[in-house]
Amino acid sequence: MLFLFRRMGVWLAALVLAGGSHGQGVKAKSADAGKNNSADQALVRLVEGDIAGPVAGVSLVVTVDGQTIYAGAAGCAEIADMKTGRCKRKLTADTKVRVASISKMALAMGLHDLAEVGKIDLSTDVSDYLGWSLRNPAFPDRAITTAQLMSHMGSIRDPAQYWVLAPGTMKSLFDARGPSLFAAAGRGQGEVAPGTYFTYANLNSGILATVMERASGMRFDRLMAQTVFDPLGLDVGYNWFGVSRRATRRGGVLYRWIDGQWQVQKDGNGDRRRLAANLLSEDGVNPAAYLQSYGPGTNGSIFSPQGGLRASARDLSVLIKAMRSRAPMQAPTWQLNETQTNGDSEDRYFTGYGLGTQTVTGTDDFYPGVVFTGHPGEAYGLYSGAWDVKMSDAAATSKASITFVITGTIPDVSPSAHPSFNAAQAHVMNAAMAMISAKRAESEAHQEAHHGDDEPRPYDPARNAMADVDAALARARAEGQKTLIVLGANWCHDSRGLAAKFEKPRFRSLIEEHYALVYVDVGKRDRNLDVPKRFDVHGVVGTPNVLILDTDETLLNRPTLSKWRRAASIADDEAYAYFRAYATGQTWEDPADSEAKALDQ
Repeated sequence: MLFLFRRMGVWLAALVLAGGSHGQGVKAKSADAGKNNSADQALVRLVEGDIAGPVAGVSLVVTVDGQTIYAGAAGCAEIADMKTGRCKRKLTADTKVRVASISKMALAMGLHDLAEVGKIDLSTDVSDYLGWSLRNPAFPDRAITTAQLMSHMGSIRDPAQYWVLAPGTMKSLFDARGPSLFAAAGRGQGEVAPGTYFTYANLNSGILATVMERASGMRFDRLMAQTVFDPLGLDVGYNWFGVSRRATRRGGVLYRWIDGQWQVQKDGNGDRRRLAANLLSEDGVNPAAYLQSYGPGTNGSIFSPQGGLRASARDLSVLIKAMRSRAPMQAPTWQLNETQTNGDSEDRYFTGYGLGTQTVTGTDDFYPGVVFTGHPGEAYGLYSGAWDVKMSDAAATSKASITFVITGTIPDVSPSAHPSFNAAQAHVMNAAMAMISAKRAESEAHQEAHHGDDEPRPYDPARNAMADVDAALARARAEGQKTLIVLGANWCHDSRGLAAKFEKPRFRSLIEEHYALVYVDVGKRDRNLDVPKRFDVHGVVGTPNVLILDTDETLLNRPTLSKWRRAASIADDEAYAYFRAYATGQTWEDPADSEAKALDQ
């Protein structure tokens, strides 16, 4: 953890030192202080144009373990002078703006909720909900499922305009465009079947919104308010539908910096309060009359489900917290396989995608081992992000999030060290990660200072870990025992907690009879990692991890080796049953899993 913080210091310093003036920035005195000088200064530097060219405004919210440790902003929600950047209204962490593709994550939360109450089956052919046949003409016998559309695996691709203006219908788009709306693989491989190839497509959201309407009988905007937003106490909505008048009036305008001045791209000139500007409809359509007679399930794209959510950085942090409770959204269902060409990564911008969330994995020079799960957004000069942050060396129960909006950027922001973030986004992520790392280091120091000195601390960084492992393996072979390797660190409460369990009489007897025990210090996931790699474990996810090896060095507990990240909170009876099972040649099964299987029978 401190390792990441030190690296962060290098990256943040590098960005600050490298930032030259690229143009006129919004006045920095419009900053909404978040009570963190370093973070405030980072936002101001971005707005002043030192990092990625001129920026109209930026807001950032950072949480750790449910606590908001920072909420701040700099720049303008609305600009009075397009050349000087003088603010008419300042941007704050509560200013609602069009957050672009983060809208897809919110939509997916609504879909998961409908699935939870049995109104939608994510594995069912979407044609069953739409009332008309949605098929890739090259694969007429292959169903396209809701889950495939959520993960961009349905073989759909975007046309130039990926919405249907009212009074048109979603069906009319596919009737008119047919085969042109389906993807082809790269490298000359031709058409791709549903479920086999990733192609990011905004059109999927319009289809899914229509499916949600058909399944629920409700208009998409109202359905999302009822199932997702209202229960969370959020004053947010798609295309401003459902957002309070007060919040709408105070909403942010989206700009681009073009030809030496900011130009309005979206939600300016009173459009936030005009129904005709917010409903996607053909000229001549009376929006109020159309909505009054609208039949849910004909064209959910009129509400811009792919990008039209209006929300603030603070609202997004609430959504990320709620997203965590929807387990299917936590892991990717598609991951890039470059050798088999299983998707269009857009130059590695996409390497993992799940049921409504994008997974971004840190690289060697951008937070190695850290996993960001959530969604980015990009449209009309805005870049946004809503990310759940999983630190590789953090306790399983530790949670953090980063949510931000950046408005009024230049047309082509320079890249960063990571292909999923440009220079502006990376700058904000750096500031946020510095706070997260510092907060966790502070918590660890507090925990260490207030914990009794009677706990064992067997993880010795000075020892030759591989030699110790070799010696334990030799003892195990000689005695016909299993080898028990504990990968931990003395700073870690759970690592010490597991060692304390092992010193209790019944654990000591079990281990002496059946195991050759060795403790390996892995520091902050930066020491002795050759030990787990020796047994084909490439990455220590939290501490401690436990490896149980047979006499032939076969790893016996691979599925549960990282279970012990919460060792201090695992009951002694459960821990004893686990190690006794492997000692006696059995495989341990979680009691909760056993109960679930029994209920299924």
